[in-house]
Amino acid sequence: MLHRAAYGELGLDGWSYDRFDVDEAALPGFFADLGPEWAGLSLTMPLKRAVIPLLDEISETASSVDAVNTVVFTEDGRRVGDNTDIPGMVAALREHGIEQVDSAAILGAGATASSALAALARVCTGDVVAYVRSATRAAEMRHWGSDSA
Repeated sequence: MLHRAAYGELGLDGWSYDRFDVDEAALPGFFADLGPEWAGLSLTMPLKRAVIPLLDEISETASSVDAVNTVVFTEDGRRVGDNTDIPGMVAALREHGIEQVDSAAILGAGATASSALAALARVCTGDVVAYVRSATRAAEMRHWGSDSA
């Protein structure tokens, strides 16, 4: 796995990256049981939004899309949330020579879609169209789109 290889390369012996099956209802208890040996977590949906009330702080990037995919536990015990999807998407586009696009489309309105919208706000000069299944989700995307601009 990518994380384990990085830990080895960085000399972080004894570090592990494991998967845990935790749903929204179990997340607060899971969080409460984490000891000082934990450095952090990565999260997938639906936990990207459910974790926010459990954090001491979230980055401006994560706040802009109401989605945290990375939690870092600081030495003083704080739990800080960030969104690495947004800069990761921008970096992936740039690695493929895409610095700017005239327009774009997004399928869906979940946390990854809102992150994609924020990433596209950094490289798209025109409209970004989001294709979603409900009016509520469309309104959320419009909100995040206006915040990302």
